[in-house]
Amino acid sequence: MDDQCANLIPTPVVVSAQRSLEEAIEKLLATQDSGDFSLSGFRVKVEGGTATVDLRTAAASPRSLHSLSMCEQLALFGGLRQTLTSNPQWGIQSVRFTEQGQEIEL
Repeated sequence: MDDQCANLIPTPVVVSAQRSLEEAIEKLLATQDSGDFSLSGFRVKVEGGTATVDLRTAAASPRSLHSLSMCEQLALFGGLRQTLTSNPQWGIQSVRFTEQGQEIEL
């Protein structure tokens, strides 16, 4: 995110060819871990051009996904959406977010 929390700033990362999608998500999620919010993992499934990213909040995390500020939400969900739809090799046109299988309302 930029200093004004208005725009996402692309950051190139190196990932392996075999797990490029998963590694790109892992690297982005690693940047979202703060002292009071952390994720323990995720699952991703791509069907028909739509990626579903199922996020898991760490059990010890004092904050949940729903407690994130607008800026934090934009960084997390906007960053994931932009990352997943920007790589033509993955063929992803849209992204859905769930938490342990339940739709996340943004």
